[in-house]
Amino acid sequence: MEELSLKNIKRISYLLLITVSIIVIIFISLNIFKDKKVSNKERIKTEIDFLEEKIIKLINKMNNIEIENYKVKVSKIPNKYNEEKKNSDIDNENESKSGDNKKEIEIEKKKDNKEEKNKEIEETAKNLFELKKDGILTDKEDIDWNQIKKEIEILYNSIPTIILDLYEDGIVEKEILNLNNELDELTIKVKEKDKKEILRKLADIYKYIIEFTKKARVGQVEEILIETKSKVFYAYSKLEDKNWDEILKYMNESIEIYSKLLTDVNIEKEKQYKIKKGYIMINELKNSIKLQDETIFLIKYKNLLEEINNM
Repeated sequence: MEELSLKNIKRISYLLLITVSIIVIIFISLNIFKDKKVSNKERIKTEIDFLEEKIIKLINKMNNIEIENYKVKVSKIPNKYNEEKKNSDIDNENESKSGDNKKEIEIEKKKDNKEEKNKEIEETAKNLFELKKDGILTDKEDIDWNQIKKEIEILYNSIPTIILDLYEDGIVEKEILNLNNELDELTIKVKEKDKKEILRKLADIYKYIIEFTKKARVGQVEEILIETKSKVFYAYSKLEDKNWDEILKYMNESIEIYSKLLTDVNIEKEKQYKIKKGYIMINELKNSIKLQDETIFLIKYKNLLEEINNM
């Protein structure tokens, strides 16, 4: 009996060991799968962001719009400044060492003069750091077609990999693959320097970002922001036609989409402030349409886009 009981204990122990091993293997496999899934999602999100950034850059370059408002331009400090500063420091040091041989009042007077001179030199150096503003009113009018062609070539090199990754992840459907055809048509319009058609085609291409974002399930807030921008880009694309009725139509649609964010109670407080500010700015852009002034529209468009991109 004792031998039988010992055999049963060994058998049970063996079964328990196998069961625990299976559970551990399943647990590890699930975690690996989960990590891989998260990794794929992050990769796809990065690829969508890259694609969006490139398309927006092309859209903005058609009117020489840079998202960064200010750039610090640093001028080279001339040798004269370095020499004067060095001589001034040496003079101060010599005066300090020979202080016992001069009257105190004369030393203080000279120090004051040297301090004033140093201050002037420092001010001169400070003025060499120029804050340069790149804005709509100050920008050049000529389109940099060579830069635009370079950006399109970057897209051509990137699109196959992005499309394949999206397709393998079950995100891209058949009709979305037409993006390549859209890019071909865009390239032809760029060669012809047809600004009006380029803007229209870029707005069409940006719509693919909406589909990618929805299928990648990156989040409701981001989906709404991208849909909003899509309508704004269509409004922007109609500036060449001076079709203010169409521009107003697209802006009304963008406000209707964006308004969904105002009623979303799940958005954190800090982001709610930015969303409310964005709502004011998108309405300002719409209200500028009644002036029918392209420059004013572009200034408000640029400010709105910068705000939305920072959400």
